Amino acid sequence: MASADGRTRLSARLGEIAEAAELLGAPEADRRRIEGTWVSGARVDSLTGYAAVESPRGRLHHLVRLDEAGRVASYAILAPTEWNFHPQGPLVATLTGNRFDLDGEGARRAERIAGLFDPCVGFEVRIEEMRDA
Repeated sequence: MASADGRTRLSARLGEIAEAAELLGAPEADRRRIEGTWVSGARVDSLTGYAAVESPRGRLHHLVRLDEAGRVASYAILAPTEWNFHPQGPLVATLTGNRFDLDGEGARRAERIAGLFDPCVGFEVRIEEMRDA
């Protein structure tokens, strides 16, 4: 679990970025050996397949289904941001484990924590007092 200040998560992300950069610069034979831990995929049936790729934000999933003519009939991506910002995901778990004041500093702290999860979309933080808490 990430520490409250996010140092553990940030350190892990920087390590993954360094590993990815090393992979890109590796000789072809080494790259093929290492890629097995970063990329996976398979056929689900004769017209459907998937792939998963490790990325600095987390695992990126692709699912494709072809029609009988071999054209793409459907394609779906499940991005790490969808996992990380899900109501049962790690951002909510991290925020739930912290207390935030209603002043501006509470919102800035929550924004810094959200930023550690490296969203690929804009976001806004609002802190509201819970009724009957």
